[in-house]
Amino acid sequence: MAFDKKGNLKLKKGQKYPVGFSGVNVYTEIFRRIKKDKKEKLIYMEEKKLPGQYTTNFHYDESVPETYIEDIVKNLSDFFGLVSVNQNTYVFGNPKNKTLQYKINFILKEKAGGNITAMQEKGTTVVFNRVLRDRDKGSKFRSAEDILNDPKTKKQLDDVFKKAPTKLVNWVHTYYEQQKQFLKYFESDKWDEFVYEGNDFVTFFQAQIKNVARSLDPLIPVGDYTTWNPSDIWAAYDLPAIQKEIKKNLTPKTQNLVELNSLLVKLFEEKKLIGISLKLIGPKRQAHLVFRNDNPKNMTIGKIERYEMRDIKFKLDNIWEKPDKGAATVYADYGQHFGINFTRAGNNISYSSQVKNTSAQGGNAPVGMVVKLMNNYVPGNNYSNSQSDYPASFKNFCNDSDKKFKFEDFKKMYKIVQPHFSGNAPDFEEFAKIGGVLDRSFGKVDANGKGDAKKARDGRVKLMFLNFFSNAFQIKNPTKQKEFWTDLLYLGMKVGKDFAPHVKIGEKTS
Repeated sequence: MAFDKKGNLKLKKGQKYPVGFSGVNVYTEIFRRIKKDKKEKLIYMEEKKLPGQYTTNFHYDESVPETYIEDIVKNLSDFFGLVSVNQNTYVFGNPKNKTLQYKINFILKEKAGGNITAMQEKGTTVVFNRVLRDRDKGSKFRSAEDILNDPKTKKQLDDVFKKAPTKLVNWVHTYYEQQKQFLKYFESDKWDEFVYEGNDFVTFFQAQIKNVARSLDPLIPVGDYTTWNPSDIWAAYDLPAIQKEIKKNLTPKTQNLVELNSLLVKLFEEKKLIGISLKLIGPKRQAHLVFRNDNPKNMTIGKIERYEMRDIKFKLDNIWEKPDKGAATVYADYGQHFGINFTRAGNNISYSSQVKNTSAQGGNAPVGMVVKLMNNYVPGNNYSNSQSDYPASFKNFCNDSDKKFKFEDFKKMYKIVQPHFSGNAPDFEEFAKIGGVLDRSFGKVDANGKGDAKKARDGRVKLMFLNFFSNAFQIKNPTKQKEFWTDLLYLGMKVGKDFAPHVKIGEKTS
């Protein structure tokens, strides 16, 4: 590439530069711009993609103005050509040839508590209040543009998104589809005003759930709100009275979760209290409202129930591949529609459910419930999601440290999992040798875990993957196998008797 004296790319008239092999020109230009403006600490690349991969994520701090990102996009568009835009995703390159295109995601880093998520959810309450309370009865918005053209709604939404004004346009279509689906099932002028934070039901239950247990003997607490209930906002009829009734049943003694869920089902059926899980609706996509956990029929999903073990495909090669690329995610794909991503979360593993071909993410399965599930299905289950049970270094791994698992234990695990690898997977001796995959994954860490502790987590997580799957693959009964993997997916999606009744408004799928 040719640059002018100011360090900008030089273009001939009408010329668009190629994106380069695996997007090297695109992200090189982004790096050049970031360095020039001294924003290296505020904008960072998630990972340098390998040849054949065509997407890169750039995360930027909230102190970076949206206008700055927009300017980068404009310059990239001028240099390489802009093929398409979808939310925060930009595709650059030749519109006639996908192999000559490259995708960039610009992702705003959220504060603890998720400020952008809060804006998105509060925006829904603004729109719902307008169509249910402020406008003429039954006067729903007829289009996304209709929302923005309504002066009062636009003013309120602008106030919600004042710290990230350019994000509003990405959510207007979602708001339009959400209100259309909610009115289809729950149109009424009896709903209290939708509130967000403070006196809302999310805040209420976050406090009250401390008095609820999944089991009283032995005592097993529910955990936090999100492990039980995926609802982002609530529709309530006579909110203070309902909160008083629920609180009366929760205090002063600990209550069984079954009793609380039964009370919520009753209120749900009476249309007095409806928890709503909100998902992003992609451009030109339609929303669909589904009922969850309000009756036995809605505690399962038809497509999932129809899967057999032959429909579940495991992608586990990242356990032995990419030793220098971190603890890469491994996958279980359920046909064409669903999946679970197993990936490192801090020092442990998360189990993230996925609804494929939609713009939104699924939820994470509660760790304690995953362990309980394995105890129920795996004879002699020894799976642990606690990083303290695993070697802190490759030296510990080789020398049989005082951790729960020893060298020979991992050897057995590897041999159980190995048949599920594809390609030229190494045998255990190759995997575990000095200078091999595991050694390089741990990095330079001594027997006490001193050194690059962040890197050492990658080695530990690979061993945790082996521990999880070696236990899961010991389920031999075909019916039990299917039940286990189905139940695991349901845990992430918050479907079943252990979770709260709610409705989900998400993308309509085929």
